Amino acid sequence: MTKFEFTLIESGRKAKCAPNPDFPHGMSIDAGFKEMCIVDVPYPSDGCGVLRVDCPKCGIKVGYTVAGRIDDVRRVTLPCKQPHNQQIREPRRLPYGSE
Repeated sequence: MTKFEFTLIESGRKAKCAPNPDFPHGMSIDAGFKEMCIVDVPYPSDGCGVLRVDCPKCGIKVGYTVAGRIDDVRRVTLPCKQPHNQQIREPRRLPYGSE
């Protein structure tokens, strides 16, 4: 099992608007790639900013905005940088647990 690294890049701000009620348990972000890793990220985040996910296998680094609220990202798909990776569908956001 690949051990991913997570880095929160704090913005120094606090969330100003209410959480999105469509995502009461967080959201999953599907980047829409054929070759990918599905990663559960720390939830909720410890602050407002960008959560960077680093893959130790292929070296990709992907950032997602977070706000430390219930509608934060919980799971992401990372595109794999291995050869022959092709996007096969549009990116989408899903309520956590619905995929």
